[in-house]
Amino acid sequence: MAPDPSSAHLLPDSDRRSTDTISLLEEPLRHESGEATNSSAWSDGSNDGREKSVSTKYMILLTCGTFGLQNVWSLLLANGTPYLLSLGFSRSTTALIWIAGPLTGTFVQPFMGAMSDQSTSTWGKRKPFIIGGIIGAVLSMLSMAIMRIAAMKVYNWFGRDYISAHAMGNIARTLVIFWICILNLSLQPLQVGLRAMVIDGCPSHQQSTASAWAGRFTGLGGIATYLLDDFMIRKYPHRAFEVLCLITSLSLILTNAPCLLFASERMASPQTASKQTFRPARLTRRLMRTARRMPHGVRNICAVQFASWCGWFPFLYYNTTFISALDKKLTRSEKNHPESSGVQAYLFFAIIAFLCSILLPLLKPTLSIAETTSDSSKPHKKWRSHITLSRLWLLSQIVFALLMFCTIFVTTTFAGILIIAICGFSWSLTQWIPLAMMSAEIARMREASRCEGEVEGEDETGSLMSIFNVAISAPQILAGALCSLLFWIIGNADAVYSLGWALRMGGVASVLSAILMIALRSKG
Repeated sequence: MAPDPSSAHLLPDSDRRSTDTISLLEEPLRHESGEATNSSAWSDGSNDGREKSVSTKYMILLTCGTFGLQNVWSLLLANGTPYLLSLGFSRSTTALIWIAGPLTGTFVQPFMGAMSDQSTSTWGKRKPFIIGGIIGAVLSMLSMAIMRIAAMKVYNWFGRDYISAHAMGNIARTLVIFWICILNLSLQPLQVGLRAMVIDGCPSHQQSTASAWAGRFTGLGGIATYLLDDFMIRKYPHRAFEVLCLITSLSLILTNAPCLLFASERMASPQTASKQTFRPARLTRRLMRTARRMPHGVRNICAVQFASWCGWFPFLYYNTTFISALDKKLTRSEKNHPESSGVQAYLFFAIIAFLCSILLPLLKPTLSIAETTSDSSKPHKKWRSHITLSRLWLLSQIVFALLMFCTIFVTTTFAGILIIAICGFSWSLTQWIPLAMMSAEIARMREASRCEGEVEGEDETGSLMSIFNVAISAPQILAGALCSLLFWIIGNADAVYSLGWALRMGGVASVLSAILMIALRSKG
């Protein structure tokens, strides 16, 4: 069968000179300084086919929406479970409800990405999906904010004579589950749209910088949410979630408005318009074709990402509960706000992650060891040639694993908070490096096709980024099931013991991801 030419500009055939036979974990690319490398896509001293660099202001414009997106995720991580428990949900039911996020990320976002690739809207390819995601997310959060109050008002005004309080509570809980599902569905087009906008708007040699800016806004979003959360818990302990939903909705709109109003987009090509289809069966075949034809470098990134996120899931969902349970156990007393110590730990974690997202990109790490320049032999620059994105990513996995194993020695709340805070180093690299490498690969392939004079075919950016997100979402489902199995095996042990082993299980997954990364690098 002849190769499909529709995706030739992003997924080159095996007979083409491409990254299909090179591991991206060690693939040479052009550095942000613009100095020549030995990448086959570029010839020394030639800028043919290279996209024009964009300004820092424009990168900020493209990435500022991640601040509002992180506000939403932080709201759910920090306050979602306490809110559901306050409505009468059991812990086991709450765990099942939160699987909605990874499930939609695994099975819904790929279709959103494929549909955005084919969009021929006059507004742009990604903006309609971002706008739709914002509308759905805001509507969901506002509905959850008023649900408890609305249920009480309706029952007091109309339902007391016709329905029992228990039945009314069940109706309210059902509606909350419905709006949580709508929220998770809405975040998928929003997330893939924001990521694809950055790749579309920046050339390959600036993807690392753009991803770093996205990481900074992500860190700021986490800090802002947890600072506000800590204040709300103390000021309005019974209405904190409702108020935070209102503020988060406003933040999501305001932080995405600049990108929607002022950022420009590449319009769909005539070939895309003629082949547009939103039929599920054809979208599925398109995604399967994209997955089969992914370059080895992209496959390697997704494989390491899968193992890495098996380790991050227990940490993200259980670290605040672990610290709160540890604090309660050590003090042996009920505090006025027992969850406050856990929130404070996550706040320190977010601050460290934000500071690292600012400082680490200043090292200007290269994408591979092969990316060297003529003046790298100078003493003050030689050490930089050994700092690569893949090595920093490997370091982050090792540090995270060691920290998770250290939880077995934790005997004080301060030690627990310190471990959680230091994890911000690994988290900042996890948020920055895989996305930077993936974005650079996609943008580089697009530029390489233009350099070789090929006619632009179908866009695969959204599809590839959606598959990248599957490598983040799918392991969370697996990790969630393993954590449930672990809790079942441990039985009725105290929270510190059971949650501690869940965190250490995440450390084992991080070790496996580090081993996989080393194996792929040596193989590539």
